[in-house]
Amino acid sequence: MKELIDKLLKSVKARLTIQEEDTSQDALIKEEIEDLVVEVLEYCSLKELPRALEPFVKRKVVAYIKSGATGVAGEWDEEVKSVSRGDTTINMLTTKERLTVEDVQILEKFKDKRVRVM
Repeated sequence: MKELIDKLLKSVKARLTIQEEDTSQDALIKEEIEDLVVEVLEYCSLKELPRALEPFVKRKVVAYIKSGATGVAGEWDEEVKSVSRGDTTINMLTTKERLTVEDVQILEKFKDKRVRVM
């Protein structure tokens, strides 16, 4: 698993334009990667992360870091949650608060659907 985390760390840093030599944020980024991998494995009832889910993990970690929720340098990445026209109300939904329909669709393909008979 350490090799996978290191590989994902390198890719996430590249996507965030953090120099490979800059290790000042590695611990926080690794923690986010590890947390997401654990969540994905648990959600899908898997023991290992399939290669096909690595891009998903990278995208989600980058989005989470850019949301500013981790303390890692990044920018806020928000989506409109709702808009009201009378008296103008706009609610924003930060990346860290959402699991999109697309995310669920991606993860559902990998979910272990074996039925346990008792």
